[in-house]
Amino acid sequence: ALDVVARLVKTGEEIIAGDDLYGGTNRLLAFLNKSFDIKSHHVDTTNPDSLLPYLHPTRTRLILLESPTNPLIKISDIPKIASIVHERCPNALIVVDNTMMSPYLQRPLEFGADIVIHSGTKYLSGHHDLMAGIIGVKDEVVAE
Repeated sequence: ALDVVARLVKTGEEIIAGDDLYGGTNRLLAFLNKSFDIKSHHVDTTNPDSLLPYLHPTRTRLILLESPTNPLIKISDIPKIASIVHERCPNALIVVDNTMMSPYLQRPLEFGADIVIHSGTKYLSGHHDLMAGIIGVKDEVVAE
């Protein structure tokens, strides 16, 4: 699911991500940097102000949050981050990996996120008997 969402980012654009991410996410971000010149900035997303130095009105394309994070269970203030980013970078999208909470316990789209992803393999299945990533969006243009 994250690979599909990452295709919204073009060469020269940037991603701001948390500093505590699932290992596969870190590997994908490193691949994007090496192969497509898509730079990632890793910040402590428990402090919304930590994003400020990296926000650029044209280069910033994605803000990638996990809340809670994996593995340290850090919590990000999704509404506050969404408000700051949408004001300063109108073309940037807030993406929340909501795997640890599931849609039963948290709905990031209601907190200002533009895209939410879930690992269907982990909590939604629970038995690792399926391989799935789920993407939810609130805007039809982004969905297309």
